[in-house]
Amino acid sequence: MKGRSDIELMLSLKRGDRRVLSTLLERYEKPLVNFLYRMVGNVDEAEDLFQETFLRVLRAAKTYEPKAAFSTWLYTIARNLCLDRLKKIKGLSTVPLEGASEEDRALRDTLPGPSKDPGLDASEREMGRIVRGALKELPPKKREVLVLRVFQNLPYEEIARVVNAPLGTVKYRIHDAMKSLAEIVKEAVPET
Repeated sequence: MKGRSDIELMLSLKRGDRRVLSTLLERYEKPLVNFLYRMVGNVDEAEDLFQETFLRVLRAAKTYEPKAAFSTWLYTIARNLCLDRLKKIKGLSTVPLEGASEEDRALRDTLPGPSKDPGLDASEREMGRIVRGALKELPPKKREVLVLRVFQNLPYEEIARVVNAPLGTVKYRIHDAMKSLAEIVKEAVPET
């Protein structure tokens, strides 16, 4: 099953073979939880949203039609759930990230490994904390495209399909988000 494409797996799921779901879960758990975490800033919320995303995938399996890449469809479901959650839970998008530490599997996997220089390691962790905090200050539309491009490494065309926006708009949002993020980080970094 591991060598089969996402679409082949979904078509098997559509035919009732639920065993393929574990392969899809395994393929997408890490990147999708990372995406959701960067959107909501809370590990528990991200994991709940991940589970809800795959519940929706399972419920929609009978009507699934491979009109686009599976990942586009999956990230669209996750994005919509995430935006709904952010609307319901005011203030969640501004939760400080200091509380999410090394036990946070999704975040830990994105951080650089330990270096031989403890001072450098500490400064890398501090910069990571500053960037994560700055990311949370971005409006959701800027944050989502930036996370999809920079952290999930999706192509611009796929991001456009996920967020249902023209390609030019997506490119502008990413550029604008990078500019805004740089300004926020610049203000947060103490001058030496």
